[in-house]
Parts: sequence; C-alpha cells; structure tokens
Amino acid sequence: PTPVVGMLGLLDDTTKVMTSGFKNEGDAIILFGKNNGHVGGSEYLFVEHGLVAGDAPTIDLEYEKRVQKTCREAIGEGLLKSAHDCSEGGLAVALAECTIQNSIGADIQLQSSDSPRFDFALFGEDQSRIIITCSSEKRKAICDLAKMLNVDALVIGEVGSNRLKIRGGVDIECDAIRDAYQNSIEISMKR
Repeated sequence: PTPVVGMLGLLDDTTKVMTSGFKNEGDAIILFGKNNGHVGGSEYLFVEHGLVAGDAPTIDLEYEKRVQKTCREAIGEGLLKSAHDCSEGGLAVALAECTIQNSIGADIQLQSSDSPRFDFALFGEDQSRIIITCSSEKRKAICDLAKMLNVDALVIGEVGSNRLKIRGGVDIECDAIRDAYQNSIEISMKR
C-alpha cells in the first residue's frame, strides 16, 4: 500500500499563480538552496547502477523554511516568472521538466565547486532547492532577498533556444524531452 496525501488550498490572488515552465528567452535561472550532490537513496543510483543504497539526504527544517519563504516573497513581490522544486531525479530532471511546458530550453553552467562529481551535481537529490527564473532586471533584487533571508542563491544559467544544454555533458532538444516525458509508458511497452 502507498500512502497518498491530497491537499487543497485557496489562492487569494490568481495573478500570483506560479508555474514551472520556462517563459522568456534571456531570463536568468537561479537555484535557491545548496547543490551538494547527495545521491544516497536516489533515482540515479537505482536507474544507473541498480542500487538501492545509502541514506536519504538530511533536511534542515529551518533552512527549508527560509528557502520556501524566499520563494513565496519573491512571488508576492512579482519578481519571478517560474519556480520548480528539485526533488526526485535531482537538478537535471527538474531543469528538463521546466522545458516541457513551453518547449523553451536553457544554457546551464554549474560551478565546479557545487559538487564533488558532475553526475552527482546533476542527479543528487539534496533537500531545500528550487529553480526559479526572472528577468535579468530583477536578478539582483532576488539575490538580495535571498541574502537577506540567509538562503543560497546561485545564478546557474539563462533561458533560451529549443535545447537544454548543461555544459559538461548534456545537450538535448526540448521536443525530445517532452516526447520522453509524455510517451514514456508507450515507449516502454514497445521495448
């Protein structure tokens, strides 16, 4: 049996609805939170190596609260164009999901100090991370807000083109990402 949680909420101002898809070419892509590359108990270990091993990443609830507050305040102030959590599958999967809605890609450059290994940086399932986008004019205001709330905010790239490029190893068309996402059951059945 699998426990399922259903939730319902009220949104006082529908103009503040935030979706996950990238919107406009040239928008900055910022990662709220720390990208440490924790792969214990991750989809990466299972899919790539057939391992169910390691502990799930720990969570600092106070930091999580600050990350969420930073995102909510930025939305409330009209600073963001999109927001998407990083969870199952890690940063690379979350970025791929951001391209699906509008078939708009991105050029991503991760810092070498983000994680000890490139594959861990891409697929680690660290807690308390949100990918957001904003216009280049609002980038400083968002980074200042994050700093004020003691949250890491790292500019990791820019929205644009019809491809997801993560320098160092990923370059794929958005339509191919969408096809794999929307037709994965059909593709698996044909194998």
